[in-house]
Amino acid sequence: MRLLSKKIIVLMSLVFSSLFIYAEEATFYVSLDGDDKNLGSKTQAFRTLERAQKAIQNLRAIPVGGAKVILRGGIYQRSTSFKLTEADSGRGGATVTYMSAPGELATLFGGRILKREWFSPVTKPAVLKRLISAKAQTKLLKCNLKAHAISEYGALKRRGFSLPTPQPPLQLFVNGKQMTLARYPNEGHMRIAKVLDMGPKRNDKNFNKQGGIFTYSDKRPGLWGTEQDIWLNGVFSKDWEWSFNKVARIEEKTAKITLAYGEVSGLLNWKKDFFYAENILEEIDMPGEYFIDRNEGILYILPPADFDNAHIAVSTLRQSMVELDGAEYLSFQGIRFDTSRKSAIEGKGKAIGIKSCEIARHGISAIRLKGEGHMIESCDIYQIGGTAISLDGGDWETLKASGCVVENTHIHHWGEWQRVYCPGVTLRGVGHVVRHSEFDNFPHNAIEIRGNDHLIEYNLFHNGPSDFKDMGVIYGNMGTKPHHRGTIIRRNFFRAVASEKPKQNAVYPDNGTMGWLIEENIFYKTGNTGPKPMGAIMTNGGSYLTIRNNMFIDCASTFIQSYFLATWNKKAVKSYEKKWLALMESYNFDTMPHGRRYPGLVNLLEEDRIQPDSCVFERNLIWNPSVPLKHEGFFTTKGGPTNLVKARANHIAKKDPGFINWKAGEFSLRKDAPVLKSIPGFKLIPFEKIGRKGPVGPSSRP
Repeated sequence: MRLLSKKIIVLMSLVFSSLFIYAEEATFYVSLDGDDKNLGSKTQAFRTLERAQKAIQNLRAIPVGGAKVILRGGIYQRSTSFKLTEADSGRGGATVTYMSAPGELATLFGGRILKREWFSPVTKPAVLKRLISAKAQTKLLKCNLKAHAISEYGALKRRGFSLPTPQPPLQLFVNGKQMTLARYPNEGHMRIAKVLDMGPKRNDKNFNKQGGIFTYSDKRPGLWGTEQDIWLNGVFSKDWEWSFNKVARIEEKTAKITLAYGEVSGLLNWKKDFFYAENILEEIDMPGEYFIDRNEGILYILPPADFDNAHIAVSTLRQSMVELDGAEYLSFQGIRFDTSRKSAIEGKGKAIGIKSCEIARHGISAIRLKGEGHMIESCDIYQIGGTAISLDGGDWETLKASGCVVENTHIHHWGEWQRVYCPGVTLRGVGHVVRHSEFDNFPHNAIEIRGNDHLIEYNLFHNGPSDFKDMGVIYGNMGTKPHHRGTIIRRNFFRAVASEKPKQNAVYPDNGTMGWLIEENIFYKTGNTGPKPMGAIMTNGGSYLTIRNNMFIDCASTFIQSYFLATWNKKAVKSYEKKWLALMESYNFDTMPHGRRYPGLVNLLEEDRIQPDSCVFERNLIWNPSVPLKHEGFFTTKGGPTNLVKARANHIAKKDPGFINWKAGEFSLRKDAPVLKSIPGFKLIPFEKIGRKGPVGPSSRP
């Protein structure tokens, strides 16, 4: 019996020892000094992510507590995607984590570093004489990319509003800053003098074969060469239709420019068009401007300051840096995803975590994820060509939320390649959350809403939109999909946004968008103050919008309800009605969760859709210490009477309503604030909790 007991004890000790060893073996190291023939230990690290990936796949199962791939500090060059599939998944409670080593920073890099010694002064007369600036001729440098095995430069291609987004070509970065493709003018814009031929529109057969013709008054285009790849960047039609169109021909004698492609609504001289020209060797005259001769493989640049000691790089990776296809329970922590022509992380899966990462200099997007349970937390995301983050998940028929969250993340300087309708975050599907994040320095919208039941709370928005009209910081265009409702916009701070161009708004449920709750937000100096100001909140024909317990401080206009189907867009009524009827015939919302969650939906066809009367404006504080209120009363309407909006218990303050220190940007109310008596039931907005909760990027790791 004793002998049997001893055998059992020995056997159990062996089992527990093997489990301990097994758990230890679930941590693998990758190092630039490693070798894929190594064991993957801290002292014998692998060299590549792919080898560590294989080691994870070879585990019998992911142990309790998960598995880790720890990348030692350094720059890991990527020429292909790191692909992760179902076979690379963790499981609930046992995540597979890819992370930088503690105290170190691992960078996945999708570019090529250019050495300073590869650059030399340009001496070729045929090149120098093309430069308009005599000063630039003496400082112009060149780098033979082809001689250093960089031969794929991509090409500039047509893009713009309502057009496909092509991948950017090779781009140049110096000390992390994107350099400027040689342009004119260096700042500001040119204007169309006169439209001679509006050219084809989007639905015309020759849209991609020829463009319109216009005259110009600036003499500069006459100095550019005729056999060049010159592009115009700007607005040539309706003011929301940004376009990137190629020059087919410049006629100096008649000051005419013919475009290579049509414009979506045709070439129009409509409300102050504007554009600049780029990719012009002759116009290199400012430090940081560059041009690539694709035939010869030569990069020309007028060097910026401290170029001799600079980090110089070009984007080369044309694939997503990390590609996910059905992977689950993966986490990326403390990693820098730096430089590509496409995206940092893209794909579909479940429970993908991205925490304390830095994601910068990607041509199309930072993160594009489909699925559920994704978490993006404490990241620093910037210098993105298009949309920074795109989330798509949840179940539309059951209204099950995706469980995807963006939290404590700084998103800035995006939309640098595709300028419009590429927000900081796009939400598609059901039940995404964006909270405690900061959005700034953007050309168009910051968050675009598509779908149901999203929650946007405790975020800070500032410095944008910078370039375009007729847009909102938070924007939705879902009037033809009236079942897409339920979004809540709560406890956000809009600080001096939507003030640089006419027709800008902080929150903009456009074109009949329905069913948003906008509450307990702070709007400060929001919306432009011109002769026709737009609102801090604006809707074109929206319904079931509830706007309550907000604070409007120095906003020229608070809320504007424009009954657009009764005024300037009457012609669209039949189109909308056709789509509404088709929707209601296709779905029985009485028997679906939608009918219970959105009571107004089942009466869609019985209600007045031209001048809806279901919007509510209640318990809002309005105070204008320096910017005059441009409308009488608490809000205004266009194309219909104001009594169609249900207004209750709002208050226009004549003096400071009780802020702790509004002049210093502190918009917390005192507990004895007079407004609490002026508006019974007014809730204190926790201003101190709005915005980021802490540091972001790799430095935010414990």
